[in-house]
Amino acid sequence: MAFAEDSAMFINDGTPNYVQATIGAASVDALLIDNFANDFGVGGFALELHCIPAQVSAGVRSTALSIGAVNYKVREAPDTSDPGVTILKLEKA
Repeated sequence: MAFAEDSAMFINDGTPNYVQATIGAASVDALLIDNFANDFGVGGFALELHCIPAQVSAGVRSTALSIGAVNYKVREAPDTSDPGVTILKLEKA
């Protein structure tokens, strides 16, 4: 079976880096990943939220979300290039 059909098997409370984010009134199961980023020629790290596509709307750019008591904002359009996961790049609000 393809990852797209089974993404919940990989994104659940038994997976390392699992978080439950709140986007609006919706609760989203996700993995919080601190990935390397190279913006404008400067290397650093960027928080990414790897979500189950069925739980996330495609139009969440600039949307506020929270993980526990920490507030974030989606900083660019979601990456939907992999049908099994939607990646949201985050910045602290």
